[in-house]
Amino acid sequence: MINSSWPNTPCQMQRPSLIEDDDDDHTNNKNGIDPLPYVRGILNELSNTEAFLYARQCRVVVAKLRLCWSDVNEEIKSLLKHKEYTAAAIEHIRKDLIINRGLDNLQQQATLLNENSLPLVGNLLAFTSYVIQVFQDATKLIEESCEIKKQAMNQIKDTKAYSLTVSQSIAQKLADIITLALYSSSEISILQWNWSI
Repeated sequence: MINSSWPNTPCQMQRPSLIEDDDDDHTNNKNGIDPLPYVRGILNELSNTEAFLYARQCRVVVAKLRLCWSDVNEEIKSLLKHKEYTAAAIEHIRKDLIINRGLDNLQQQATLLNENSLPLVGNLLAFTSYVIQVFQDATKLIEESCEIKKQAMNQIKDTKAYSLTVSQSIAQKLADIITLALYSSSEISILQWNWSI
């Protein structure tokens, strides 16, 4: 039998460092149920062999859970990198827009000079067409950056949903293993009782 002198302390669970949203119910373990007393109760009812088999099954489930979390964390890291690249691209576009705004002011001043029949300084007409082209290119870049940002946010949402589905699936498998272990232990107890008769 399992030694009953384990420390009666709650099980401390840590969330992955990449998950920062405290509003997600499936990642918030503050109000969760402590599984340690439940596992102790199961192990106290099992023999050493059954407890060993139960522990091996639990290790398999935990290993699969760690593998799934590792995959999810890698996906989140990739999405965060894409988010950083998108933010940097948006910052460059913002700077370009500031420059283009100044060039647009120069274009307006050149137009006013032309309307008042004052001499134009340099080749402002060719410069104006260049400014318009730069402004159009900046507009296209902004639209592309917005689309990239939207895709990155959708991928993050899909990853969170996939993480929740994987967690629920593994929790269901763990519950099935526990049920099977309890059923097996009850059958063994019945067989032992029949043999004793």
